[in-house]
Amino acid sequence: MHKVRPGTGMAVLRDPHKSPAHLDKSSQVYALSLSLSQFISLSLSLSLSLNSSLFSVATFHHTGKMNLQELQKLYANAESRTHALRSNGHSKTIHGLRFNADGTLLASSGIDKLVIVHEPGTNGQFEEAVKLEGHTSAVDQVAFHPQNTNILASASDDKSVKLWDVRAKQRETTSVTTDDGNINLKWHPDCNLLAVGNRSDVITLFDTRTWQALTTKQYEIEVNGLSWNNDATGFFLTTGRGSVRVLHPETLEPLCEDLTAHTSNCLSIEFSPCGRYFATGSADATVSLFDAHELICFRTHNSLDGVARSIGFSYDGDVFAACSPQDHLDLIHTESDAVLHSIKTGKESNAVTWHPTKHMVALAHSDSSLPAIKIVGS
Repeated sequence: MHKVRPGTGMAVLRDPHKSPAHLDKSSQVYALSLSLSQFISLSLSLSLSLNSSLFSVATFHHTGKMNLQELQKLYANAESRTHALRSNGHSKTIHGLRFNADGTLLASSGIDKLVIVHEPGTNGQFEEAVKLEGHTSAVDQVAFHPQNTNILASASDDKSVKLWDVRAKQRETTSVTTDDGNINLKWHPDCNLLAVGNRSDVITLFDTRTWQALTTKQYEIEVNGLSWNNDATGFFLTTGRGSVRVLHPETLEPLCEDLTAHTSNCLSIEFSPCGRYFATGSADATVSLFDAHELICFRTHNSLDGVARSIGFSYDGDVFAACSPQDHLDLIHTESDAVLHSIKTGKESNAVTWHPTKHMVALAHSDSSLPAIKIVGS
């Protein structure tokens, strides 16, 4: 379970192969003497010479597959394309939920210590296929390998991280012990690193070829969500101070000043598949949307009723959703902030994930006394 404790402006992400230290004092003084527009212009000019692919300017019309009217038409009949996994195999609250790389499998995990893999049945609807047992405490997160569709990682409060091959006879292939209960994990885009975060605010980067810990960092602040950006030029942490920390992708040293994102504990972070923006969710009941290259917050979504525990983007980045204690889950148009559809959940939702190639979203929520998984889309 995510830890929830009560609790500027613009930054420039530098080339990760340069020194990860903060800008030197003379650069800081000179930057302060410039107007904001001059500083942005100068920063982008300097940065483009270092890494032209990293600092392209984000514009929505280059990233979306459909305009608002087309999306509204698509989601107008979403209720008729909704089904629930009533017999999903879980007896207690579900915390983790992820599709694999081609969308043929859906993994879930929760307080009942189980990891369950679902696949489409004869009617095309997802149903329980494989039950993975071995953890001795709650399993907070699951994450499929970015390329191998049968490999799945799980992070548990039992101080272990496990790797599973869901098609093999011996399904548990690797188990690594950590110093505290684990609440988060994320694959590196090239698949050779797995980042794990625990309850003691320690981040460890494991080499998945040897399962040796390459980097381990203890942080002085509460650390919650974590992710590399899509091209792995930066590693991002959400913190108990409501900020986002941008780090070197391998050394985990700061690349710039922390980004102010929220007024309370910042819990979750998700990058859009197109890589041009990312979203953060907070205990202040808001979702902040950032330009992933300029690191500027360009919009705040504030229609939630409580903590934004989990965030997800559609495969094209046109739609996002955020879980909260409210009795429905809104699907939001990223560009306009318009609500395309509301999924009725009855009670709070805990996890959300999108299909990698379709406008299909899965969410885990509480339905009466049992946990439920609902899938919307075709």
